[in-house]
Amino acid sequence: MFNKWIEIYSSIVDNPQNVENLTCPNCKKKGTIDYYFIPYTPNNNLGSVYIWCAACKKGIYLDRVGIPVNAKKIVDESINLNDVIPAFTKITPD
Repeated sequence: MFNKWIEIYSSIVDNPQNVENLTCPNCKKKGTIDYYFIPYTPNNNLGSVYIWCAACKKGIYLDRVGIPVNAKKIVDESINLNDVIPAFTKITPD
């Protein structure tokens, strides 16, 4: 299942504005995937990413990833991530 989520990550990297066309690999619902990249520093193009399904609350967290130019990012350090990113079950490699 982790590899299916990596495919979702790759789709987001390729086209960050096309998330509404992605299907959750867990619950199979379309249009329920959301994400945020967190840069290491405000102008950095490297960081981490949270990707989750709003319907089944499953997803992945990846660290040390490139951040696409038009991707959704949280750069304001005063933002509490728990207020923006919902709690979800992280899928890990088998």
